[in-house]
Amino acid sequence: MIVFITSTLITPTSSGTRIIIGSGPTPIAAEAGNFSYDGTINDELPRVPVAFDGKAGEVIGIEMQVASGDLDPYLLLTNANGDILIENDDDPLGFGRDAYIREFTLPKDDQYIIIATRLDQNDGSTEGDFVLTLERRVSAASTPEITAESDGPQPITCGQSLSETIDDTTFTWRFSFEAVKDQTIGIQMVATSGDLDSIVRLFNDSGDMLQENDDDPLGVGKDAYLRDIVIPTDGNYIIEATRFKEADGPTSGDFDVTLICP
Repeated sequence: MIVFITSTLITPTSSGTRIIIGSGPTPIAAEAGNFSYDGTINDELPRVPVAFDGKAGEVIGIEMQVASGDLDPYLLLTNANGDILIENDDDPLGFGRDAYIREFTLPKDDQYIIIATRLDQNDGSTEGDFVLTLERRVSAASTPEITAESDGPQPITCGQSLSETIDDTTFTWRFSFEAVKDQTIGIQMVATSGDLDSIVRLFNDSGDMLQENDDDPLGVGKDAYLRDIVIPTDGNYIIEATRFKEADGPTSGDFDVTLICP
């Protein structure tokens, strides 16, 4: 059952997590399975929210393509509480201004809200028609089991780098560390051999995914880097180091993962 969130304004919180607040249009309900919607962004309607129910481990893709006008698409995905899980301006693997959230793994059973909008949202100057597509690529029931070291997550400390190998036998590694509220950290995953296309994620000790990165937005190549993360609460956190498409990924190689504490 979908419980609609009608909020659409964005604000930073004291912990650094951005949430959705305020009032806005009622979300469009996406039916089960893949979903496509044709819409328009303009000054009267700078955001179009779309709600769907998701399952833990489900892998989705969300694409927002320009159909007319000079629209500069921007995509956000939130959970039922309005916490922003991931956002994208320009598709890192595409051309032009289309937005694309690729291969995102839903952290838990929940209602999720896609916000289809434009760069700068209310203050944006672009407008036009768009096509929004939600693609459910892997169902929770068929999500492959993550393989990693048999002893569980490896401990990692500030300033430490650990080296491992990703291949078809072991395509995901996990590392654990303790952090305190409002601490700022970075997590870097650098391939040291092969053609590895790195992905790094951060989870809390409840298994909720807090951040994800495929390609470092300030770097070159396929290395991953979560920059300037503000820790929301004291506790234990898990770094997940994997590859693009995980079990189905074609890349492999050695990598270093580094926990950075400025």
